[in-house]
Amino acid sequence: MSHTTTLNQLRNTIRHGLEPEQPQLFQLWFSIEDEHIENTQVDAWHANINQFQLLLDTFADVIIPSQWRWQCLDHIQRPLIRLSRLVSNANQQQQLKQLLTELRVTSHYFK
Repeated sequence: MSHTTTLNQLRNTIRHGLEPEQPQLFQLWFSIEDEHIENTQVDAWHANINQFQLLLDTFADVIIPSQWRWQCLDHIQRPLIRLSRLVSNANQQQQLKQLLTELRVTSHYFK
């Protein structure tokens, strides 16, 4: 099985909460994601935004088991921290600010 297939399966498993009793899947997913990120700031930026969005979308999906949704919220700081370290211009700073606002509004709505 290729890393790409494994990565897509992990994304799907996380997004749909298919194994809510397996929180270690987050660390596996992050490590495989890291292997796929090219050595450019732009690639790392986009990969972390995609991770953030997958975790936020999963958290906001009320069909997903609640313990899995909260695990997603617990892990969302990882891509946010990485994004804060990658900011290199005003546009990225604004984009990060929008993500933080989206997280604040979403997490408030679903509490």
